[in-house]
Amino acid sequence: DPYCQIGLVLPRDKYTLCKQLLKSLADPGQIEKSTIQKKTLDPVWEEVFEFPLLEQPQVVMIDVWDDDVEQQNETKDAIKGFRGLKYKINDFINKEDDFLGKCYLNINTLPNEKTQHVLQLYGKNK
Repeated sequence: DPYCQIGLVLPRDKYTLCKQLLKSLADPGQIEKSTIQKKTLDPVWEEVFEFPLLEQPQVVMIDVWDDDVEQQNETKDAIKGFRGLKYKINDFINKEDDFLGKCYLNINTLPNEKTQHVLQLYGKNK
């Protein structure tokens, strides 16, 4: 169940953009979260986010995550009532969302009108 975190960051070298997560590069108040796309491997987001622009160049950075909270709730509901399983599922329940990858766009390359982009993810988990 993928979702995105979107934010603006100052330009950095390609290595830093590819290796660092958005939350480590952007001001926490400047990060938006998309809706969660349920049960799909080919998500499409048609959402609008507004950010204040600085005079200096900025980069749109997008981190894509797999939401595990929904899956955890479904699993907890499915095994409710069985004794002894709570110890086996503790690790699963406390699991964080999985990082799927990231992409970035230079704001200067974006057109002024609404467009559709297909973006390749980098830094994917193996």
